[in-house]
Amino acid sequence: MRGFIYVYLILDIMLIVLSLFMGGFWLLNTQLAFICSMFIAFSSFYGYKNMVQNSQINLEDVDLDGDDKDIIKKTKKLTNPLKSAFYPLRLFSYFVLALCFLWLNRQGYLQIMPFLIGLGVLPVVSLLLGFKRV
Repeated sequence: MRGFIYVYLILDIMLIVLSLFMGGFWLLNTQLAFICSMFIAFSSFYGYKNMVQNSQINLEDVDLDGDDKDIIKKTKKLTNPLKSAFYPLRLFSYFVLALCFLWLNRQGYLQIMPFLIGLGVLPVVSLLLGFKRV
């Protein structure tokens, strides 16, 4: 996790340097979008971590003696992906993203390209790092 944080901080510094060269409201747009993207990613990680920990605790209570189909049914009931999708912190982070977008638009500061660059850096680099480590 710390390795990801260092990579994302380096990316943030690169975004700041790019924004300073582009001028205008690029810095504000990229930074707000990047911070919201980081908040969404960390809240997702935290939600999935809690889901996995809860399912591991609940799996200890499951009686593993018996048919494989019964075991699969019991574990599917314990690990519900909808719980992680509607995790309150994750929903709040998307709400903050929407508020930032609306605030930038209302103030007349919104520039779509830098906002999308700020949002897109995190998923693209995560994808590249995932392919590199595999």
